[in-house]
Amino acid sequence: MKKQGCIFCQIIEGNLPGIEIYRDDKCIVLMDIYPLSRGHIMVIPLVHCQFSHELTPEIRSHIFEKASMLSEAVCRSGLKAKGANLLINDGKDASQHIPHVHLHVIPRYGKDLLPLLWRLLTRFINPFARIGIIKRLEKEAAEIRKSL
Repeated sequence: MKKQGCIFCQIIEGNLPGIEIYRDDKCIVLMDIYPLSRGHIMVIPLVHCQFSHELTPEIRSHIFEKASMLSEAVCRSGLKAKGANLLINDGKDASQHIPHVHLHVIPRYGKDLLPLLWRLLTRFINPFARIGIIKRLEKEAAEIRKSL
């Protein structure tokens, strides 16, 4: 079930653009347009739920399986990540900005904590971070797709 007005549901339906990495009958994987690191992606269930506990056990398991697969792909890709954080902000009070479950796969590159924290604090307000973002995300997406 989709929710009208939900940005992710609109992307899933094809009404809004998104940089897609992968899609199957249960989820879609998109590049995060406000990335915390190179290759930051989100695994999003096709069914609209705000909280992870609202997902069926099958869907919940599936999105974690895909996040693990994508984490490995990012590390094997030309992006050369050293690892990844898997993160769900479960509800508004947990900093969930879009009320649709999404599991972040945030690639890590070693000794990147300070830059990552800076991007976390400024990612929605730094206009310089937006320069050339779509072209950069498309290149990163292509690298990840090659590793799937």
